[in-house]
Order: sequence, then structure tokens, then C-alpha cells
Amino acid sequence: MTLLYFMSMQGLVRSTITVNVASQSTWVNYGDNYTANCNIPGLDALEISQLRVEWFHNGQRLTSQCLLLSAEIKQKYSCITVTPEWNNISLLLTVKNIQKSDAGNLTCEVYERFTENETVVRNELVGVKSVPIQIRGNLKFKCTNACAIVNKKRHMIMCEVYDTGGISCNTILWKRGDTGENYSPGSYNNINVTCKEVTNSTIETTLGIQQVTAEYFKTSFSVIYNGPLSRTIEYHLSIPEEYSNPAAAVQPFLALIYSIILAAILLKIQ
Repeated sequence: MTLLYFMSMQGLVRSTITVNVASQSTWVNYGDNYTANCNIPGLDALEISQLRVEWFHNGQRLTSQCLLLSAEIKQKYSCITVTPEWNNISLLLTVKNIQKSDAGNLTCEVYERFTENETVVRNELVGVKSVPIQIRGNLKFKCTNACAIVNKKRHMIMCEVYDTGGISCNTILWKRGDTGENYSPGSYNNINVTCKEVTNSTIETTLGIQQVTAEYFKTSFSVIYNGPLSRTIEYHLSIPEEYSNPAAAVQPFLALIYSIILAAILLKIQ
């Protein structure tokens, strides 16, 4: 009786099933679509019919095979099945109009279905793979860096850094080009750095030079954004020098002397 029962239970006659999950790139821009491929190679049509494939997005179940589970899910996702070869099946899931909340993982789970008398009696997980969704931020720098004069007491460089993916002060550094020194918010020798978070996507950071000397006009400074997964972006600045023109300063004085002399001559003539 036990033998007959075992024979009536149908499943795949193979020890392993290969599941591959990939995307063209794990990085995606805001508003773009993101497609992942769940590929199950080496199975013929009969064997594939004995599998159940499910897509998940950050733990939310989306499909049974490539059938989306609700009208709400259909608005955000699409799924198609392709068979490039007779023994090779792929289920392509697309996430539409990527937003910040979509960051995370897409997971493909593959189950083997066991039947008894043409009725499914259990599903056994035989493969699970995930692929990350990483969203590129739209990073922008807007800096105010006016001219400075040697031996003036202070010079300020203020930068607004904006990233649609979210940003915080602990991702920002200033770097001095000639020495390679990095400055996080705080006070240093002749340098003071501040930072404040204006919104979730905007910070304002300021580099203050307490005493401007000639060396600072030969030195570059950078605002450095250290994003996720070693994504680093530098914005380079240099301090423009305000030159004084001695000749230009003398001209008004000479004009005044000339006016006085001319007035004296006219008085004598009268």
C-alpha cells in the first residue's frame, strides 16, 4: 500500500532545479521602469508544468506564474513569460515608474508541485533568488562663493546639496586640495565647517575660512557626497580673488585736484 501511494505521487524526476534571477542593471533612475528576469533552464514542457513560480517585491507576493494577483498590482507591475528555447523558460517582471519606496529586492520563488490523482497535495520550495533595486538620486550642487580679499578676516563658501534619493549631513565632507585633508562638520585650524538638514532631500553646508591668506587662492576645495555602495561625487571649487586696482583708486583723487585747480583759475580770471 505504501509503494502504491508513493507511485501515485507525481513530481519531477531530478535532484536539482536551477533558478537564475538577474536584471540588466541593479541601478535605475526615478520614473523609469525596472525589469528582472527569473530564468529556469533545462526543463521540458512537462517538467515546467509541474512548477509554480511566484514573484515578490520586498516581501509582497505579486504573481502566481505570471498572473498578477490583483487589479492594484497590475497598475504597478507587468509580467510576461518567454521561452527562447524549448527547454528554457523565463518570467520577466517589470516594476513601472520607479519611486523611492520601490528600492529593495525582487525575489523569484520556484516550487515543485506534487500531485495525487491529478490534485496538488503539496508545493515544495526548490529555488529562490533575489535581485536588488537601487535607485539613482538626482544629485545637484548649488554653491555661493563670492570673491575674497587677502587678509580679510573671513570668507564663507555655502553649498546647497540636493538629492531626490534622500540625503543627510553624515554623507557630506569638504576636502582641501593641496593637503588632501577631509573636513566633516566641526572646527579645525583656520577652518570651520557646518551642515544642517533642510529637508529629507536637501542639506546646506558651509566652509568658513577664518583668516584669508594668499595660499587659499591657489587651493581647491571640494564638496564630497559619499552615497550608498561607494557612490562618490565631488564638486570642485576655488576661491576667486578680488584684486584692487591702485590706478583706478588714484583716478578719482586726481579728478578732484583737477577740479580744484580749474576752479582757482576761473576765480582769478574773474
